[in-house]
Amino acid sequence: MYSTDAIGRRRRLEANEPKSMRSPLLTVRQVSEWLNVSPSWVRDHATNRRRPVLPALKLGKSLRFREDQLAEWIRQLSEQRVI
Repeated sequence: MYSTDAIGRRRRLEANEPKSMRSPLLTVRQVSEWLNVSPSWVRDHATNRRRPVLPALKLGKSLRFREDQLAEWIRQLSEQRVI
């Protein structure tokens, strides 16, 4: 269980963080459903095995994604010129 001091400290830290830093992190499965691709596609693009590279955070062996960063990534891809 958390002590009241730890909870108060956490709330103060969260209040000082930008909103994007407080947004929940998405899993590989959630991103694959959002992009309508397979989970292996997400993993390959998040780990630099394939291009374009998805912005991701590696937490131990797990990959996590910020929704705002993925939305920006999609926006940038849609603005690129297709030849």
